Amino acid sequence: MTDAAHTLFAGVGSPNGDDQIGWRVVELLQPRIEAIDGLAARKAVVPLDLLDWLEDVQTLHIVDACLSEAPTGSVDALVADRQESGRDTIDGLLSRLAQLGTSGSHDFGLAEALHLAARLDRLPERVVIHAVATRQFEPAAPMSDELIRLLPEITESLFRELTNARSLARAVAAEPG
Repeated sequence: MTDAAHTLFAGVGSPNGDDQIGWRVVELLQPRIEAIDGLAARKAVVPLDLLDWLEDVQTLHIVDACLSEAPTGSVDALVADRQESGRDTIDGLLSRLAQLGTSGSHDFGLAEALHLAARLDRLPERVVIHAVATRQFEPAAPMSDELIRLLPEITESLFRELTNARSLARAVAAEPG
């Protein structure tokens, strides 16, 4: 990640079934993201990897699988923004994240890694977690056919959300007053 990367898009995953979704989204987004100044994408093998990447990051987007009863491939966005009223606080975000069951295949989960980042005062001003509803986390299993089929749609939706949010932030920053 370069010094100019103020937004990080991280995919958390493992080689276990649908838990690969974070990695696969980053693999598809990375070529498009690298062409955008101030934006970087990384694949995290464990959620603790995030702690090494947070310097100079103002906005952190994370995509991760969650075991959910929601339709496979649906994405629940959890947002914590310390400067915007009406958004979740970090504690609220972590509580909702724990309820969703993300990073179930990791010994040290995403909620714990973000809590540690907050305690170390490394958490960015804005954190957006894109929790993708999945079904299976069998060790060394491939991703489910249904999630593979939905992968391009999920990726495109996340790319649009990411670039629209950045465009809006630049427009607001450019307004006088």
